[in-house]
Amino acid sequence: MIVGDAIGCIGKDRVLDLNSDPAEPLCDELQCPIADEILVALRKAFTLSYPRNPFIDGLNQALQEIRRVCVDALIEMPEVLEELKLPKIPPVMDDPRVGRTHVFKYFLARTSDLSIKVKYEGKSQPLLKLLEPVAADPLIHTVREIISMTFSEMFSEEQHEAVLRRIRDQIWDVLPPFNEYLISIEVEPIAAKSEEQEND
Repeated sequence: MIVGDAIGCIGKDRVLDLNSDPAEPLCDELQCPIADEILVALRKAFTLSYPRNPFIDGLNQALQEIRRVCVDALIEMPEVLEELKLPKIPPVMDDPRVGRTHVFKYFLARTSDLSIKVKYEGKSQPLLKLLEPVAADPLIHTVREIISMTFSEMFSEEQHEAVLRRIRDQIWDVLPPFNEYLISIEVEPIAAKSEEQEND
């Protein structure tokens, strides 16, 4: 995962100029998916894993909404799922997301695609060293796994609660290290698990 501004400022000449707006930026060339939606989906799913309605209908609705936000985050990036050997999300007919404008800060990009040199401040430098990307694989794996979990067979309130707890725990295991990214896109971070919660 990388900051979008940076690779949006690299053109075909492979010069990184943070004040430039190249006609064909590297992010378009690499067809980088937007990463913000993955972060937002996990944060929303975490909140939804604490449903207010204690009855089974409320738990079921929470799981359906978790599925919806996670599918929304992944459906537009089948190549990323394929690269990570994860099952694709089937396309949705008359998808309301088509043509929607996205405001974003971060991109997903393969490390191998970023293993190039660019000219920055007059020197040729490795792009990976300049960008210091963070591996987003665990986030994508978690979102895909959560979608599968929402399709688990559940016949009782206890089973619904158990799935919601598993979803919450999975998110809790991967999201806190990305809190600074959540804050930068104005999404509330989540606290790391306490020792007590780790032992539950």
